Amino acid sequence: MNKIAILGNRGTFCEVAAEIYAKKGGSESEIIYCKTLNSVFDRLDSECQLGVLPIENTLDGFVQRTIDLLIKNNASIIGEVILPVHFSFVANSMDTTKVNKVYCQFKAQGQCLKFLDGLDSVKIITTESNSDSFEQVKMGAETEAAIIPQHLLVKKDFPFSVKEITDSPNNETRFIIISKGKQEFDTEKKYKTSLVILDSVTKQPGMLLNILMPFKKNGINLLAIISRPTKQELGEYYFYIELEGHYLEHRIKKSLEEISIDNNVKVFGAYEADLGGNYGTII
Repeated sequence: MNKIAILGNRGTFCEVAAEIYAKKGGSESEIIYCKTLNSVFDRLDSECQLGVLPIENTLDGFVQRTIDLLIKNNASIIGEVILPVHFSFVANSMDTTKVNKVYCQFKAQGQCLKFLDGLDSVKIITTESNSDSFEQVKMGAETEAAIIPQHLLVKKDFPFSVKEITDSPNNETRFIIISKGKQEFDTEKKYKTSLVILDSVTKQPGMLLNILMPFKKNGINLLAIISRPTKQELGEYYFYIELEGHYLEHRIKKSLEEISIDNNVKVFGAYEADLGGNYGTII
């Protein structure tokens, strides 16, 4: 039985993504709940075969901490799951003028900005996971409230609630599945590849153009490119890239060999793209 490390406690979107991925694989799995993103990687090193992490959201973009940890750790991306994501507001008092504290997960804040901007004189307490926000408000005083996943909303648990406070009804979060080993290449499947350009031997003008040109020359479609600071020196960056295809395909392999002449390239893995779907009760 595989053990899967996820961010948060029971009821998170991460748990839903883990269950969907395990069901696709047709194997029984035990979910290990972790307080932080760092802990997911630690558990992958010690006791778990898989990990599930959020990496991108429709409204709030990439989870930069996830990318930083991928760069730092020795883990491969072997899959992804895309989920519709909706939030509700809950409070421990019917009189919302009493609310002075709102718990909200670090990425959920950027997905509920319109609602949060409408709360006057309220302190936002950032949490590591949506389940943490839920647990904090359940144990909290009548002056406390929280932004929680909508599928956790049970009206009898809270005196006051507001459904559908997400900034967009089309909001989705993409979760990646990580492992210590890479997936086998099946030429019959369509893949995405994630990689990072760690540094450049020649930090000269046009460096980024030189990185991108081999992809253009070989007809490779880039799905995403973002920069992350190396945290070693001001003005130095990594480039995180996602592209269509498997890194072992000839045209992609040729491009990466050319880029590697002047750069250190780390491939996180290739995995089948998840186009999303109707997951019913979680929304």
